[in-house]
Amino acid sequence: MNPETLDALLIDRALGELDPEHAALLDAYLALAPAASARAAQLEGTMNLTRRLLAPAIRSAGADPTTAVPSRPEVRPGVWRRYRGEWLRLAACLLLGGAIGWSVTALRERDSNTSHTPVPVARAPATPTRPATDSFWSPAAAARTHRDTGGQRLVPLHRLRWDSPLRKPTLEEIP
Repeated sequence: MNPETLDALLIDRALGELDPEHAALLDAYLALAPAASARAAQLEGTMNLTRRLLAPAIRSAGADPTTAVPSRPEVRPGVWRRYRGEWLRLAACLLLGGAIGWSVTALRERDSNTSHTPVPVARAPATPTRPATDSFWSPAAAARTHRDTGGQRLVPLHRLRWDSPLRKPTLEEIP
C-alpha cells in the first residue's frame, strides 16, 4: 500500500472518521504487514500526545476532551482555485484586446480630427494615340526597334545587358 494512503487511513481511524468496513480492511492489512502496524502504533502515540496537550484548551472552550480531537478541515477547491490559470489567461486576453481596441479607436479619432489637405498631383501629358496600322505587330513598330539590312532578316537596334541580379539591366545600342 502507498505510504501516503496508509497514513491518511490511519489518521482517519485515529480520529474516528473511518467507516467500519474500511476500518476492518485496514486492521486486516495491519495484521499482515508488520512495518505498517509499527507505523500505526507510532501514529496512534502521536495522536494520544496531541489529545493530552490540547485537553486544557478544549476544556476551557467548554467541550469534552475525549471526543473533541482536531480533525482535518474539509477542503473543497472552488471554481476559482480549480480553474485559476484559465481565468487569469482569459482576463489577460480581454485586457489586451480592450487596450488594443482603445488605442486603435483613439488613433482614428485623432486622425479624423486633423484636417487633411489634398496633395496636388501632377498630371502627365496625354500621349498621342497611334494609328491602328501602327500596332505592335505592324512593320512601323518593327522599324522603330529593328534595322532593315535589306534582306529577309531584321536586326535589333538595342541590346539588353544585365550583368548582375543586384543591378538594373541597361539598354545598349548595337552599332
